[in-house]
Amino acid sequence: MQLRKRLFMISGGTYGRLGNAYAIQHVRGYVLIDCSVPAAQETIRKNLHYWGIPENEITHVLLTHGHDDHAGCAAYFQLKGAKVCVGSADAHMLINGNFGPDSPQTNHVMPACCPDILLEHDTVLDVGGLSIRVFTMRGHTDGSVIYYLHLDEDEVLFAGDMFFT
Repeated sequence: MQLRKRLFMISGGTYGRLGNAYAIQHVRGYVLIDCSVPAAQETIRKNLHYWGIPENEITHVLLTHGHDDHAGCAAYFQLKGAKVCVGSADAHMLINGNFGPDSPQTNHVMPACCPDILLEHDTVLDVGGLSIRVFTMRGHTDGSVIYYLHLDEDEVLFAGDMFFT
């Protein structure tokens, strides 16, 4: 679903899938904000195709945290060439493909991947003409982050599950 001129929702509750995923167009391709559960991969691929977004033009996957309902398709897009970004304290979830050995939630699994960019403190990511402010917001997970950017005439905030906590 197109939310704004360069902003698309490509997975989530609207599509009967857990975990929202968004695509934002920039001058060299697209950034994904979160990428839903592993089972949503085909939904995401169909929506990208519908909106004419080539998978190989996804340059970055910015994760609000490392849970499988937000990072479930990160490994897939990394294999296609995207850089995966996550809060450093959540990197182990992506590397292990689960919440970790101490978690009672053993059913939360995803294909493992090694993040390319670890977000350790508030910073700004410059991606294809987008200036994306990153705020480290320990809360829902120790590695939770919030992304904020100006997109054309709009100010957009991606908070993941921060307000769900």
